[in-house]
Amino acid sequence: SDVSFKGKTVKLDDNLDFTYYNEGVTPITNFKGSFDGQGHTIKNLKITSDASQVGLFATLEAGQTLQNLTLEGGKVVGQYQGADDAYVAALLGYANGGAVINCHNVGCLVVGQGPNYVAGLVGGTMSDSDMVIMACSNSAAVTSDSHQTTYVGGIVSRLGNNNRLVACYNVGNIQIEEGAFSSCVGGISGYLGDNAYLYGCYNSGSVEGVGACGSLLGFSSTANLFNCCYEYNAQLDMVGSIHGQLNDYNVAGCSYT
Repeated sequence: SDVSFKGKTVKLDDNLDFTYYNEGVTPITNFKGSFDGQGHTIKNLKITSDASQVGLFATLEAGQTLQNLTLEGGKVVGQYQGADDAYVAALLGYANGGAVINCHNVGCLVVGQGPNYVAGLVGGTMSDSDMVIMACSNSAAVTSDSHQTTYVGGIVSRLGNNNRLVACYNVGNIQIEEGAFSSCVGGISGYLGDNAYLYGCYNSGSVEGVGACGSLLGFSSTANLFNCCYEYNAQLDMVGSIHGQLNDYNVAGCSYT
């Protein structure tokens, strides 16, 4: 049989609870299909891994979808110590394209102890792919103590060029630990690639870091933010750092509460 499930959709027919599974869970690798949680919940997911792509799913292939799933409680820890880029998030380590729709992290803590891309839901996405993240949320704390330039976000750490993030919100606290290197940290995304955009997103979680830190977005050279909202913080701007001038074309309809 095709253990990668390429071209197939795997459906979750009931809730799962890993509370008493003390050995922890290994990230799902070599998965090339789609997954539909059908509105179910996975409770107390526990992952500790030194792999370079860490999450319930290590990777998502172009054209495939992860949807309709909630992660409740638990902790995901990435401990990669190599020189290459590494990604850690609760749901998905790295997306080569595809879509993440209606997925939620409700209190599954994410800790980066080495990886330089850390997020509540999706570790990072490939540039110039068909990637879209839609109707997703994070309410878990996300922390990183990486000793290299780090990208950290409530939903995604790095949204690649031409990718889209739509109608998502974060209420979790995002933090770079003291002593970590300079960073790009945002309540929604740490970094926004060229011609990528955030639309209809909201953040009320606190954001702390060293470097480019913003209530919605940490850094972008061509920010496209439309109809987004954030909870006002006098010490923190909407966008941590932007190359070039912001104008009505690439930032429109955004506000704070």
